[in-house]
Amino acid sequence: MPKPSSKKNILPFKSFRRSYKGEYEDDFEAPGLFAHALKTFGFIFKNWKLFGGLLLVVIVAVTLFIGLLNQDSINSVKTTIENSSSELANGNLGTFATSGLVLISTVTTGGLNQNLSEGQNLILIFIFLIIWLVSIHFTRHLLAHKKTTLRKGLYTSLAPLLSTLVVFVVILLEFIPVFLVIIFYNAALKTDFLSTPFYALLFLGFAGLLFLLSAYLVSSSTVALVAVSTPGLYPMAALRLSNDLIFRRRIRLITRLLFLAFVVALVFVVVMLPVIMLDAALKSSFDFLASVPVISFFLLVVTCFNFIYTSVYIYLYYKEMLDYDQR
Repeated sequence: MPKPSSKKNILPFKSFRRSYKGEYEDDFEAPGLFAHALKTFGFIFKNWKLFGGLLLVVIVAVTLFIGLLNQDSINSVKTTIENSSSELANGNLGTFATSGLVLISTVTTGGLNQNLSEGQNLILIFIFLIIWLVSIHFTRHLLAHKKTTLRKGLYTSLAPLLSTLVVFVVILLEFIPVFLVIIFYNAALKTDFLSTPFYALLFLGFAGLLFLLSAYLVSSSTVALVAVSTPGLYPMAALRLSNDLIFRRRIRLITRLLFLAFVVALVFVVVMLPVIMLDAALKSSFDFLASVPVISFFLLVVTCFNFIYTSVYIYLYYKEMLDYDQR
């Protein structure tokens, strides 16, 4: 049987024609998961002035336009946790465990005010798109050994903002299977559909297939969010390019994104748990610190840093795939 002479020039098949082993094998080798995560940290800290400046600008913008989570809300969470622990360990849950529960309760807010208007939600989305585009701008220029500044990044990297929004909308559409699972799950709970083991197993298989479908679709669109930041590249072209780029690499990309989620969660734990414990110790000794939103501020800092880290992490992997295919 004839086989292709070059694996690099093979385009992804879009038909039911039989494929041979040599056509879907890929000898692309990326750094390991831990190596890539550490490489991203090293890249950010090596260029701390640029990324630190971006982090500072974003924190100021979010604080001015959105606002931090009120310290009273965090105090009420602590009180609820401490009261509910009365039956555990003789009413003493422990400082470490309490801090962990407070972190879990507040991390979903990112340290932000929970009562956001529609306008504030739009501003927040716009700010995080700025983080994404500026971080990619910095990374692209630094890897190419081109000089860039914070001002240049803020002014020039926002040109593909509309194209990025289009790809973002496509990703939302690709999450429809997950949204359907959530809707069906809520309906199943109300009707006791899951109380029967057979139906519960059937629903689990159905949900798993829809999750896999979304993961399959979103994986290429995530890469398209990076590709569309290239000047002059249109959204649909970026989606096609990313789909071809991750051909034969989709599983590895999904694995890397799952590991990224683990690293982001680890950063939250490593940074925020000591902050929460220290905050509790200081406020128990000094009453004038009771209203200072220390936890909210640091939670916002870590959230913004993690978003910068995510942008650089994905771009570095995208660049490795792109450089390999262009050899």
